[in-house]
Order: sequence, then C-alpha cells, then structure tokens
Amino acid sequence: MTTAHDTSSCPVLTGPNNFQIWKLRIISKLRWEKALRVVTGEELKPSPGKPTSLEDPEITWILKDEKAHGIIQDHISDALLMRTGDLTSSK
Repeated sequence: MTTAHDTSSCPVLTGPNNFQIWKLRIISKLRWEKALRVVTGEELKPSPGKPTSLEDPEITWILKDEKAHGIIQDHISDALLMRTGDLTSSK
C-alpha cells in the first residue's frame, strides 16, 4: 500500500511541467517528516545559547533543515540538482 510519505508517491521535479503536482507531494512528504515548518520559515532557527533542556533547540532545527534539504534533493532531476547542488539549506 502506498502512502503520502512513501518515496515512490512523490515525483521527481523535472521542470515547470510537473511543478504543481511535485509541490503538493513534496509538501506532504515534508509534513510527514516534520520538516515542513523549517522550509516555510514558520519554524525559525533558534539563536545559539545554552540549552534549557536535554534537547538543544538549535541542533534540532539544524537536523530538520538537513532532513528537508535531503528530501528535496532526492526529488529533483539530476539537471536541477546540478544547478542547486551548492545550496546547503532547505530554504
């Protein structure tokens, strides 16, 4: 059974011709992976500082950003990847 978060259900972005369906699927995948808010800017990177709990909010944000970046790179064509390969953030 295929679900919205399966890699197979998210097409590879090849250009403007499939952007709209790709956008809907990639948003679904990023939401499932709890990384969408980092991409949209709704979850801002915390300022460096002393963590007040066992979990460092800055590290947590960085990991979400890296996850989102990887998901996006996995779902774009090789040609687009070559043009965006030097970008290091999901934004």
